[in-house]
Amino acid sequence: MQHVNRLVFFGNNKEIYMKTEQLEQRILFLSLLLFITLFAFLFPSHAHAAKGLARMAEEAAAQSNSVKNSLSTIFTAIGFAGVGYGAFNLWRKGKEGEQSRITAAQIFIPMVGGAALAAVSFMLTMAQDTVGIQ
Repeated sequence: MQHVNRLVFFGNNKEIYMKTEQLEQRILFLSLLLFITLFAFLFPSHAHAAKGLARMAEEAAAQSNSVKNSLSTIFTAIGFAGVGYGAFNLWRKGKEGEQSRITAAQIFIPMVGGAALAAVSFMLTMAQDTVGIQ
């Protein structure tokens, strides 16, 4: 006896009955199609080997440097936001007094996490300058 799944499409109230194997094959096909589409868009056509391996390595270095700079900026922003959230909780705790439901973890964990992310951002920037990466 084969297991049958029922798919319901809400737009037109049609019910489609399909065997489990067929459903798995369609999901696999759609996943493969999505992967191929993303692969085609993520790898630009100008980075192919016709220009030589040195040019490909140069493009990869430039892109990794750009990613590093972007991550540094993102980590700095998230770090400052975390510290700010912890400081806001500290301010609310002081304002509400003894009746406050804010715990110490809600204050210090965002502050420590934000400081850690800001430190990672600082190290990304300083490692570039110290090592001499342009």
